[in-house]
Amino acid sequence: MYQKAITKLITSINNIYRKAKREEITLGVARKYGLPLAFKQFQKELNRLSQKEANRLSKEMQKHYIDKYVDTTGKRRPLKKAKEKVDYPWSGMNFSQRIAKNSQQINQQVIQEVEKVLRKGGNKPQVVSLLLEVANKYTDRHDVLIRTELWHMDLLGELDGMKQNKVQYVKYISQGDHRVCPECISLEAYNEGIYKIEEAPILPRHPRCRCHLVPYEK
Repeated sequence: MYQKAITKLITSINNIYRKAKREEITLGVARKYGLPLAFKQFQKELNRLSQKEANRLSKEMQKHYIDKYVDTTGKRRPLKKAKEKVDYPWSGMNFSQRIAKNSQQINQQVIQEVEKVLRKGGNKPQVVSLLLEVANKYTDRHDVLIRTELWHMDLLGELDGMKQNKVQYVKYISQGDHRVCPECISLEAYNEGIYKIEEAPILPRHPRCRCHLVPYEK
């Protein structure tokens, strides 16, 4: 998503250098040849792509939730219920709010970093390299967001399925390796990892968390 927006911005930057007919340009020159318009178009493209991605991810998250619920219960969860689960801000913000926040942050960083380079008289390779670096950073962040949200819907579908099946207790399971964080170790150790299902920890606890819950009979 961010790569597409950045690629269009790079095209605009290339046009600015072409119009200026210089290897290095200052911020004032860049503004004269269309930098403000380039930034405005970049923001517009970010907004368009963010909305498109939010719609796509919403459908994928609903499918993950329903599939896990069906796998656990053998019954299909109504789509309306799945949509409510997807839109719930389980970690303080919901997925669409996080996408919007990341898009706002990349927009601000791009403007700040590009203007910083141009104030010193930056050349085109410098600006392009900077933009690609920012794009890679936010692409990685977005990939983590997607994995986290989909994993949450998988786990939530299973948990709601267990509730439907009248499961009363669950056991917290980590991967048990060196990558497990202190918080997850603590949750697994507390009461031997056994929780009433209504009091089960919300998962995942953090990005790249691999913990899950399984039914437990006392």
